[in-house]
Amino acid sequence: MRRFFALNAADQLRAFTAMRDFLGAHAPAVNGVDGEIVGRQESLVVLQKAATHLGLTDRVPTTVEFDRVSQELKLGWTSARVIRVWGRWRFACDALQGGFVRLTAAQQGLRARHAGHDRNHEDHLTSVRRWLATTPAKERVKDYANWMREENAASSEEEPLLPGAAAIRTALAIAWPDVLRVARGEATLEEAEKLSTSPRKDWTTGPHDLIGRRTVAEIFGVGVSNCEYISKQQGFPKPVAIFLGRRAWLRTDIELYRDTGTAPPRVENELRSLYYDSREIAALFGLRRADHSTKHRLIAPVTGCVGGRAYWLKADVDRWAIENREELARWFGKRGITRDLTTGDPVKKRL
Repeated sequence: MRRFFALNAADQLRAFTAMRDFLGAHAPAVNGVDGEIVGRQESLVVLQKAATHLGLTDRVPTTVEFDRVSQELKLGWTSARVIRVWGRWRFACDALQGGFVRLTAAQQGLRARHAGHDRNHEDHLTSVRRWLATTPAKERVKDYANWMREENAASSEEEPLLPGAAAIRTALAIAWPDVLRVARGEATLEEAEKLSTSPRKDWTTGPHDLIGRRTVAEIFGVGVSNCEYISKQQGFPKPVAIFLGRRAWLRTDIELYRDTGTAPPRVENELRSLYYDSREIAALFGLRRADHSTKHRLIAPVTGCVGGRAYWLKADVDRWAIENREELARWFGKRGITRDLTTGDPVKKRL
C-alpha cells in the first residue's frame, strides 16, 4: 500500500485501471466513484492530445487553448469538465506532467489508516524513560528539552530522533507530570488520560463526543498546523458548536469523513444552544471567571472541555441548580442576585 500511495497521480490512475480490470472482470457497471476516476483518466488522455496538437513540450495547454483544440478535434471535453473532475485546472496539469496532486483530508486519513507513517522519531514514552534513566537533577520540561537536543545532535542519521516535550504531551494528550507517571509505570496511559489536568485535552461526560482541532489532527494523522487547511476543504464536517472561538466537531462526523470522504448534513453551531460556555456560567453564578479548573463549591460541574474551553450542558446545570437551590439562594442573596430556583430557570437578575 505504501508503494501505491508513493506513486504520482497519473500512475495511481493507471494502477487503479489495471486492478479494476483484473479484479472486476465479472463485476457490474461502475459506480459513481469509479466513474469519476475513469473521467480523470480520460481527461489526461484528451489533455495530452491537445498538448500534442499544439506542439507543447515544456508546458500544458491553458483553458482557452484546450477549449479551442477540443472543439477543433471534437474531443468531447471542455476545460470546465476537466476542472469538475479534478477540482482545479492546476491539479489536472500537475497530474499530466507526472506531478503529485495535493491530497484531500479524506485521502490523508485513508493513507494514514492503510499505510501508516514512516516513523523517524523514537517512541514518546521510550524517550522519556531513556531520559529518566539518566537520573536528571530536575524533571522539568526544560530539563528534558535540553537533554533531547544534546542527544539528537550527537545521534547518527540511522538513529531515530527524540521527540520534543510538546510533541509528547500533544500525542498522549496528558500533562507533563502525568507523562512522567506513565513512563515510570506508576499509572497506565488510560488512567492518566482520565486524571490528566492538561488544559488542551478534549474530554466530555455529556451526550455529545465533542472534539477540537488537535484531536481532529490526530484522527487524520497530520500536524495541528494543517488542521486549518483540512477543515476548509469542501465537504468537511461543520462544527456543531463554537465555544469562545473554539470550534467543536462530533467525533463520529470526523471519523466518517476520514473513512468515506462524506459527512452528514449539519447546520454550523447547531448544538450550541444546548450548552453554556465559561463566560455564561460565570455570569450565571455571579463569578468573575470560570473555566475547566473551576472548583467553586457553588458552581455546576463541568461537562467537558474542547480546545481548552470548558462547557456545561444546560440540562445538567438546571438540574444541579434545583438540587442545590437552598445554598444557591443564600449565595445569591449575599451578592445581591435573585433567581427563580423553583423552576430551575438559569437566568439571573441583579437587584
